[in-house]
Amino acid sequence: MNGLLEIIKHLQEEALKSRSQPIKIFVSSTFMDLKKERQVVKSTINLCGCLPRLAEDADMQPGRNLGDQISYWLRDIDILVLLIAERYGELSASQVSWTETEVRKAVDQQITVFPYLVTKKIPFGMELDPDKRDRLKRFTEYLKHIPNQQPPQRTKNTNELAVRVARDISGFQSDRRITNIMNRLLLVMQKENEEEANIRQQREQESYFDSFVG
Repeated sequence: MNGLLEIIKHLQEEALKSRSQPIKIFVSSTFMDLKKERQVVKSTINLCGCLPRLAEDADMQPGRNLGDQISYWLRDIDILVLLIAERYGELSASQVSWTETEVRKAVDQQITVFPYLVTKKIPFGMELDPDKRDRLKRFTEYLKHIPNQQPPQRTKNTNELAVRVARDISGFQSDRRITNIMNRLLLVMQKENEEEANIRQQREQESYFDSFVG
């Protein structure tokens, strides 16, 4: 009974915490070809009660190169939403696109990544550079095999994109709440087990001394 009451108590506490600590979500993509989609995702994140982080809305820190700036943006992010269309994007000095750099940094930091393959009715323009097309293909393949991350989802339009993003955020909120509850419940159970062990040990000692008195 005590365990059940603890679960109910933790559910109430976590529900309150989830309202007071909004989830922070970074939106990663190439820019010019996905301007509309980025704003749709930003609006969806706001509607879900979360905090969107977009590079175009962020302040560039003086003296930081773009690689360090990306690390700064991701420092306290819970989720990275990735949008991919037909462009690989501008290359960094290491010959990896800045979008892929953001994703790989997020994976290294064990940030949850939600990738979406965006289908556009009027393509902004396919990647003309054969090397970049090949890099985009390999990047997309990489996304399918990230441990403990969901594979890319194909979206047909902005409405479907918004629905999928909202659904995935909702699932993340529930998973995080359940994880926190389970961690707390394990601590409660561990404490109860320790108390029971101490009581049992005390009784054994009393029984041992009683045998001498008897």
